[in-house]
Amino acid sequence: MSRLVFCAPMIVVMLASCAASPPPQPISIDVPFSDAGFASWAGTGNANIQGQAFLKTLGGDVKTCAGHDVSLIPDNAYSQAMLFAIRQSGGILPPNVDPRVDGYMRTEKCDAQGNFSFNNIRSNKWLVLTRVLWFAPSEYGLNQQGGVLRRSITASPGENRMILTGADEIAR
Repeated sequence: MSRLVFCAPMIVVMLASCAASPPPQPISIDVPFSDAGFASWAGTGNANIQGQAFLKTLGGDVKTCAGHDVSLIPDNAYSQAMLFAIRQSGGILPPNVDPRVDGYMRTEKCDAQGNFSFNNIRSNKWLVLTRVLWFAPSEYGLNQQGGVLRRSITASPGENRMILTGADEIAR
């Protein structure tokens, strides 16, 4: 089964929470896919990314990405165009997304403390995306809080550490 079934829709769900209200229309990716454009991200390598993702509530409580997927995506022109199209279309997967892109993505889960790790990856520039969500009471019931966090990291050989927090939140 293609990993696109798992990764791309998860990215769509992440970015959909950032979309504006008008009815979304699919937007095509305007950058052609090429395996050569992803070759330097393929396979295993000697780099590791260890990270943590969290947001602080207005009351000062810390909320983590516990249980949510964390996606590691090659940071290249195609991926940037794909993520832009998803976000601009309100979370709709572009009609022309190439399923081969999924072979270059990786997904892990955040633990209860909001920690995640990607091991044996290629030294290169990557995008890391995850969600930090919680519900708060309001006069109309529960209101979803939090959002999608995204940061670029250039992984070097060995351990690479990162924190995703409020400064990395994608504007809603």
